[in-house]
Amino acid sequence: MTTSPGAGHGHEVATENLPLVDPAVVAARERARRRFIDALVDVLTADGRYVAAWLGGSIARGDDDALSDVDLCIVVSDEAAATLCARPRQLAGYTTAERAALFDRFGRPALIHENQHNAPEGDSFTCVVYASLLTVDWVFVPRALAVRPSDAHLLFDKEGIPVRPPSPLPSRAQRAERASERVAFFWLMISIVVKRLLRGDAVGVNHMLAGLEPLVREVWTLATGLPVPYTTKSSFPIAATIEQQVAAVRQFYDTMLALSPAIEALGGYVPDAPMAVVDSLLVALTVRRSRECWDVGELDER
Repeated sequence: MTTSPGAGHGHEVATENLPLVDPAVVAARERARRRFIDALVDVLTADGRYVAAWLGGSIARGDDDALSDVDLCIVVSDEAAATLCARPRQLAGYTTAERAALFDRFGRPALIHENQHNAPEGDSFTCVVYASLLTVDWVFVPRALAVRPSDAHLLFDKEGIPVRPPSPLPSRAQRAERASERVAFFWLMISIVVKRLLRGDAVGVNHMLAGLEPLVREVWTLATGLPVPYTTKSSFPIAATIEQQVAAVRQFYDTMLALSPAIEALGGYVPDAPMAVVDSLLVALTVRRSRECWDVGELDER
């Protein structure tokens, strides 16, 4: 049987992502998560139904913190798959008796939600939030369908599950095609952002701008061929005022315009004047704000 050195993970957990959390709380949560992973390996390796297990997500990447979920994949024997991988319903607020019995061995589940859209056909997916606040995404996979991603953090493997090689890097032509679509989608979405701004929907504006940030990072990666470190934390500051929202819109589209020459050099397509739509919408806001200022000034003179 193959096991990974240290049943948990062999790196220091990031603490700089949690500036608002008491360090003692961070340390306690990390200890609890390590205990969970250690206990999990002990239980599963002693049970013949379980063939292999590995971690994915932020723990596998090494950029997790004490609040990160545990993304867990468990390979079960084909005989046990009939019950442990059962999908009696696509969506549910509870789980099967067989899976519940396993979950209960590691603490008291406070919340359970199943969404089989998150699992390939034949697998099952259950999100469990324990009373300790540890969140575990459990994926059960039949032995016959199991392939371990090359970047997963292996916990144990009793039979030598085949490893999926890393995905090949996209060709220059593929990057150009994807970048062209992403750029067009960006300009479509930024125009919708401005419409929300004109409607006074500050929450919607900020939500959409935050969603555009990873899109811009993707275009940069496609244009340059360089990887961008994975992050779930937005660097986009909240734009509270109309002036800040307009400035954020302009910052986003200036960034995209700056990438246009690299995309064209790659062989991609960039619209001739994509900012014209956005600018024409912003003119409506500028005219209204100017009239409001003029009205206030006229009242002051009176």
